[in-house]
Amino acid sequence: MGYNCVSLILTILLVVITWPVVYGNDATPILQNKNRIEQWFNNNVPSQNGRGDFKTLTEAINSVPVGNKERVIIKLGHGEYKEKEQALSMRISGNKATFYNCKLYGYQDTICDDTGNHFFKDCYIEGTFDFIFGSGRSLYLSTQLNVVGDGLRVITAHAGKSTEEKSGYSFVHCKVTGTGTGIYLGRAWMSHPKVVYAYTDMSSVVNPTVFYGEYKCSGPGSRKEKKVKYTQDIDNI
Repeated sequence: MGYNCVSLILTILLVVITWPVVYGNDATPILQNKNRIEQWFNNNVPSQNGRGDFKTLTEAINSVPVGNKERVIIKLGHGEYKEKEQALSMRISGNKATFYNCKLYGYQDTICDDTGNHFFKDCYIEGTFDFIFGSGRSLYLSTQLNVVGDGLRVITAHAGKSTEEKSGYSFVHCKVTGTGTGIYLGRAWMSHPKVVYAYTDMSSVVNPTVFYGEYKCSGPGSRKEKKVKYTQDIDNI
């Protein structure tokens, strides 16, 4: 994918995030004494106002030791974080990353959901073209996908390379919003893309003629009578 948007400022606005845990061995039980809970957590908070441990998200990520095998959660202080000024807001190449109540803004290529299993819940993701792309295997639950700009706009570009590859994006109980009309839910980046929308509300901004896998979606963008003949509705299993 090309990051060819000029001087686009990366902005990550975190609305609500889980407790500020950074290192935690899953084998260590939670302490019974409530007053000692903070000792069970190891805080690592980037904040622009100098009250956190770091001033940038990059510094916080780089603080995680090479070869670390423990759970890592980084809590962001409120504000705009200007990193490398590319269209890419975030790239996920690890495994089992989880994002709750996050807002991710971008233009083209907002999120590179590159490799591994990931989970997004109650998030807001905004972009124009291929703004969720890569070879990840991820579930997006109760997340709003907001498409902005004009011209050709596509939400996903999944890079599945074979039928055996265990990857794909599932959007469940999500909402597709935006400006204008004619937005496409996805395109094939490689030969075997896998993208499924289930129980998702598709507004009139969605082009109702082209789909990947769809299961019991609603809204004007999901009208079945306008689909081309080769598209697929997923039946009950």
